[in-house]
Amino acid sequence: MVVEVGYSRAWDLESRVSWRPISVEEARERDTAGLPYVVVYRAEGREAPLEVRLVSWRDHYVGLWVYDAQGRGTCELDMRLLDDPTRLLPRRTVRWHYTGPEMTEFDEACPRITVELFPGGRGRRTEQPQGERGRIYVTVPSSRDDERWVDRPVFGEWPLLSAHCLFLIPVRAGQRRKWKHRASSTRSENGHGDGSANGTRRSTGGLVYSTVVSSPRNPPRWWVMSLVVV
Repeated sequence: MVVEVGYSRAWDLESRVSWRPISVEEARERDTAGLPYVVVYRAEGREAPLEVRLVSWRDHYVGLWVYDAQGRGTCELDMRLLDDPTRLLPRRTVRWHYTGPEMTEFDEACPRITVELFPGGRGRRTEQPQGERGRIYVTVPSSRDDERWVDRPVFGEWPLLSAHCLFLIPVRAGQRRKWKHRASSTRSENGHGDGSANGTRRSTGGLVYSTVVSSPRNPPRWWVMSLVVV
């Protein structure tokens, strides 16, 4: 599968459109400086994106949305940098299991599983097989504490979670894929390339994000088009 990777300043969750596309060089500079940016993964011949990654190191936050071929969100992942800047905690993961092509996105009757992880080995797994109005089954995730953490990848070496279906468990470092960058987008045959970790720290002006939220309980909302341009 050929995967194209593009970058932008923000992503509109409702229309699924990138806002203010940027080059891979600018995205790398923003990553180095800790500034927010969006990575969009697409496959040839498919209108809906495979997944969208929302990175803001200054807010200790990485978010991820995975989409099916119809453009419905199938997975939402909230990852946080906590005490160790080299690893991420998949703090909250939600996986929707649509029962058929006619079911609308996030339908109340859509079965879903939510996994919440906390430092110290604590966590909660909530299963709703009949959706929001059915029964709820709450259990404790069985993974060890060291299995809950994800190594922080360098720029361009994020794994493509939609290709591996790793929605509810941490991603090991050995499962990373590299992307070979070309101009403002990236293409990689079979998900392999020679991604680079090099970057230049530079201050990028002209954009003020008005609703960044750094609380560990609430993800920053800069990526839902709540922006002030100056």
